[in-house]
Amino acid sequence: MDLHQTVDAVARLLRGEVRGGGARARERTLHHLRALDAAGPHDLGAVFRPEYQGAARRSAAGCLLVPQGFDLGDDDERVLIEVADPELAVDTLAATWGPREEGPDAGVHPLALVEDGAEVDPSAGVGPWAYVGRGAVVGPGSRLWARSYVGAGARVGAGCKLYPGVFLGDRCVLGDRVIVHAGAALGADGFGFRRGDDGRHHKSPQVGIVRVGDDVEIGANTTIDRARFEATVLEHGVKIDDQVHIAHNCVVGEDTAMAGHTSLAGGARLGKRVLVAGRAAVNGGVSVGDDTVLGAAAIVLKDVGPRQFVLGYPAGPAARWKRQVASLNRLPAHMARGRAGRDGEEGTGGA
Repeated sequence: MDLHQTVDAVARLLRGEVRGGGARARERTLHHLRALDAAGPHDLGAVFRPEYQGAARRSAAGCLLVPQGFDLGDDDERVLIEVADPELAVDTLAATWGPREEGPDAGVHPLALVEDGAEVDPSAGVGPWAYVGRGAVVGPGSRLWARSYVGAGARVGAGCKLYPGVFLGDRCVLGDRVIVHAGAALGADGFGFRRGDDGRHHKSPQVGIVRVGDDVEIGANTTIDRARFEATVLEHGVKIDDQVHIAHNCVVGEDTAMAGHTSLAGGARLGKRVLVAGRAAVNGGVSVGDDTVLGAAAIVLKDVGPRQFVLGYPAGPAARWKRQVASLNRLPAHMARGRAGRDGEEGTGGA
């Protein structure tokens, strides 16, 4: 990331303390913010944790952003900027001096289609080939990138971003400051079928909606199905990674986060502040309590209470699962010793 800022400007922005580098250290210009292994003498590198000392010493970065109390050794004379939390400091740098997003300008692009009866706030921006259906509402400051789709009667709150190719189905609702990344589909039909006496699958109409709270972020190519009745719900502050599937009538509680390739079957409910690691899945109708962690690839088949850490298939307490895996890993050796013992007994008997 380009900086072209002095050490002093960076330190003042981050409320950091400058150490080392001599009397004119604050006047040095830093050209870029780069990873430690890519930074050069005119760049700033970030050291997120004390255990990165070896990588910091090997780096050619002329200035290092470091946690308080970090020590490179007496023989290193580089400029250090000490901050309380280097990761948050890097976020601040990116937000302040990082590249600016080129979204659609306020107003409706001539190549967009806004149906009669739709309401687009004058401060909102609708990009080329975007579509806003009849009776839909797009709130103040929201941005609809090219080829995004807002269905009839849908509502987009204030300050939202719908990136290219986003689908928001009829009557679905987004709160304020919702970010939906490219290719995500909110409000497609739920997977509802009934198998008849003829052996064929007959469709059960899915007539509900998807309702999303404020400050939610939804990753690229994620799919969130409309409810059969009522609503599939993402409450305030939920964060969803790419390629996640949330089925019809699910409820995801406030400030819950779901990593990539995770999935919720129909009617599953996650509490508040749940963390779902990659490739985990929750069975239909199952509830997960507040502040619980579902480990990577956990398959949750029954209700889990609050403040648990579960792993495995079927998912259970993490400590128990780890013991089970350790036992399985030792099983071949146990079996080999058993076979050796039997072979020895047979040999003795034959003598």
